[in-house]
Amino acid sequence: MARTCLTCAHPSRAAIDLALLQGKTASSVAREYELNIDGLLRHKAHHLSKSDETSTTLAMLKQVILELDQAALEALSKGDHRAAIDARKRKADTLQSLLQVETQETQAQQKINPSKIPYQVLDEIVAKVQASHERCPFCGGFTPKKAAGQLSGSPIN
Repeated sequence: MARTCLTCAHPSRAAIDLALLQGKTASSVAREYELNIDGLLRHKAHHLSKSDETSTTLAMLKQVILELDQAALEALSKGDHRAAIDARKRKADTLQSLLQVETQETQAQQKINPSKIPYQVLDEIVAKVQASHERCPFCGGFTPKKAAGQLSGSPIN
């Protein structure tokens, strides 16, 4: 029977994932949440998805936009028009980045519409994934098979 990923089961999983996605080191996150570093690294490698990263990036960009708005308002209230203009320019650049990330996410979501794929094709896709992947011994999910001679990074194979 597969072992449960302790990080996935942790009551602070959302905060742990956010910390990892924001670039905090695995060792500092492991210390803060009293987790085993190896288990946390396996979690990061196998259970954090691209959509998690995109969601975090979007949230961070939106937060930067709010902070730049606040900075511009404070600069205007102090009569510092150069700082206000600089904050507005940085906001425009950040909005451009936000638009690019959102556009990429929308395009990724629109590539495949599972409701329009015939069941036979879905069965073939599932069979190919199962053939090229193996069950994760920690959570029971699928992970890519390792090439012959490739180290798994895990003490349990």
